[in-house]
Amino acid sequence: MLRIMFLMRSTVLRIIEDGQKNKAFIAHIPAEELTHILMGSFRLLMLQWRLENFKFDVKTAENQHIENLISLISTR
Repeated sequence: MLRIMFLMRSTVLRIIEDGQKNKAFIAHIPAEELTHILMGSFRLLMLQWRLENFKFDVKTAENQHIENLISLISTR
């Protein structure tokens, strides 16, 4: 589990750092902090899905969640 979490964290961090370098994402919040915020929000979404006995379409919710998060950190 720890290995998977590290891999996911590394991947998200790299994407955010690249986005900040390319000025696609906000840079006034460190990439490490944005990674922590984004990953935590996905964990909360998964917890909600489980607690609601898998009653909503997690893929649809996840796609909307990704769009909203990108909108929050985007410079455009």
